[in-house]
Amino acid sequence: MLQVAPNYDRPRLVTMDETLVYENIIKNRMYEDTANSFLVICGEDTQDKPIFSSASRERKRKYWVKTDIYKDCVIKLALVHDAVEHIERLKANHEYLQSTLRNDIINCPVPKKLTENSLAFEFAAGESLAEQLLEKTIRRGQGWLSEHY
Repeated sequence: MLQVAPNYDRPRLVTMDETLVYENIIKNRMYEDTANSFLVICGEDTQDKPIFSSASRERKRKYWVKTDIYKDCVIKLALVHDAVEHIERLKANHEYLQSTLRNDIINCPVPKKLTENSLAFEFAAGESLAEQLLEKTIRRGQGWLSEHY
């Protein structure tokens, strides 16, 4: 079941089943319509600029990573020295996934090390693993996961 991350910066009053709400938003492909922030880059020459960028300091310092999405690649950059280990773990996790998942079901782009504190991935168009799993689970029930993994 989809879990909603807690809010660390202030107390929250829960007045509805957020898990159910988010599952339905995702199921109906409306997440982009409900996201709470966007970055818009305007100008004549945006060729070398990211089409999407995300960074958060609300997580633990060891996860302070910036993600830039370009037309042909995704770059993950550690924002502080404490997050370099997380970048290295992303590469190790990819290697583990490649050795355990069926490649005919899931496309895992190969990461390329750019610098000591960054990784680049080839941009993979299509549904994310999370979207695929959520859709299959909702459509076929919980049994689908045990059949394929």
